[in-house]
Amino acid sequence: MKNKVKRLSYIIFLIYMGSCQSKEQKPLNKSNISYQSNNDEPNLFISEKRLEGIEKRSDEPKSKSCTLDNLSAQYSFIWKATAYSNEKDQEYPTSALIIIKSKQNGKEQEIYFEPNSWTSYKDLPCNELVVKDFNFDGLEDIAIVWDEGGNAGKIYEYYFQDKNGAFSPVESFPLQHGMLAEEFDAAHKTITTRSIVGCCHANINTYKLKPNGSWESLSEQKEIKQNK
Repeated sequence: MKNKVKRLSYIIFLIYMGSCQSKEQKPLNKSNISYQSNNDEPNLFISEKRLEGIEKRSDEPKSKSCTLDNLSAQYSFIWKATAYSNEKDQEYPTSALIIIKSKQNGKEQEIYFEPNSWTSYKDLPCNELVVKDFNFDGLEDIAIVWDEGGNAGKIYEYYFQDKNGAFSPVESFPLQHGMLAEEFDAAHKTITTRSIVGCCHANINTYKLKPNGSWESLSEQKEIKQNK
């Protein structure tokens, strides 16, 4: 109630000041203020409605976002949803802006990210950003969930950091738009992935980084021993 009275008083003051700027300025007195207030009641009503509309719009949900500060000692990561499958309720995002901010100098890089499918995510999948040195060059890289579903499970898009601190995708990386690289051997520069096939077998894929920057792959299938 107090806020409403303050707003009305402020509008009355503005109306009075406007009248003072006319060619025939009148001295300030109670009758003038009363006169302006009585004559301009419809305008006061409209202004009040507009104020209510502004307040209502300010209460509408803002674009959803999240900040990840603990994944890296060098960078903070900010997600901002840019589009939704359900725009009204801001659910099931279909694209996002990912801001990578240097903790050292505040420099930012923006990545506009369009997944293949996020239909299983009602909100931003902020926990599905992984920071790791995926190509054994001593620099942190990132992997972002790109799709989820089917037998493959989660599929990731990888962004690699260069010596200038810029992140960009590299299509030659063998796991680009593939499963998450989790098993590393830094000494031999290899990444190993494992996936279950049917009831009784596992596919084991090993990717080795060669001196020329290319990757060599080796695949084998092993039987899963069943406990009797």
